[in-house]
Amino acid sequence: RVMNASLQLRADIRYVQRMTVLEGVTYRILFLSPVKYIVRREAPFLKNIKTVELPDGVQCVVQTPAIEFSPRGTLEKGAQTIQFKNKRYSQQMTILPDTGRPEIKEIHKY
Repeated sequence: RVMNASLQLRADIRYVQRMTVLEGVTYRILFLSPVKYIVRREAPFLKNIKTVELPDGVQCVVQTPAIEFSPRGTLEKGAQTIQFKNKRYSQQMTILPDTGRPEIKEIHKY
């Protein structure tokens, strides 16, 4: 479940980055809670693309409440680290600032 959550977010990060570069419009991932995030297009009009609820028992811990890319595909606010965890496992994802590439680290068992 932890791995599925991280793979889903990685796909959404790549989508947001690609759409921002291709359309020149701001797309964001907004973390509403430790178990829920939305993918949103900000302009020319606000539109929620999708809402994602993490699998039961999985939570994510984020440094900032939003992930946003520049029109060049780089992160707007520097590197970000996101941790996914449940009672048995933990996994970390780092989004590299220069490329915007999300890297999923090895899964750890408690």
